[in-house]
Amino acid sequence: QEARYEAVGQVVFMCQRAGIVKVGFITQPPPRG
Repeated sequence: QEARYEAVGQVVFMCQRAGIVKVGFITQPPPRG
């Protein structure tokens, strides 16, 4: 079970990093022509 929790923690960490990147794109959207 500990190994599973560690795997879930890694996935959550990656999702958080991806979320931060997505938020960055949202806060700074590309200019629309």
